[in-house]
Amino acid sequence: MFLRISSAAIVALALTACSSESDSADQAAAASETMPCALDGAADFAPVCKVERTVVPGGTILVIHQPDGGFRRFEVEGDLVRSADGAEPAKVIVRPDATEVTVGDDRYRLAPPAPPVDATRR
Repeated sequence: MFLRISSAAIVALALTACSSESDSADQAAAASETMPCALDGAADFAPVCKVERTVVPGGTILVIHQPDGGFRRFEVEGDLVRSADGAEPAKVIVRPDATEVTVGDDRYRLAPPAPPVDATRR
């Protein structure tokens, strides 16, 4: 009986390790998408922010990673975009080619989304 429990524990640990590696690969692939942003009051946009998209019931969660290590999280439902963290609300301007979101001195240009990662299908 001890061997069966030990074998089961080893198999469970191996499966967890494989799952963690594939989750990390999925997150890295999702974060490889770049987005134009103008940070700290910059006048011009540059494609230096990385984006993670996760589908949730009712919309999408965007996590935008800035080059300095900071990040912003947004909830997106159609053209509605709102801050999902922090005290500052998002100011949103919808344009024909993209949606511009401003929080504080940072601006982000959200283009039509790439196919998102569906977190419910794992």
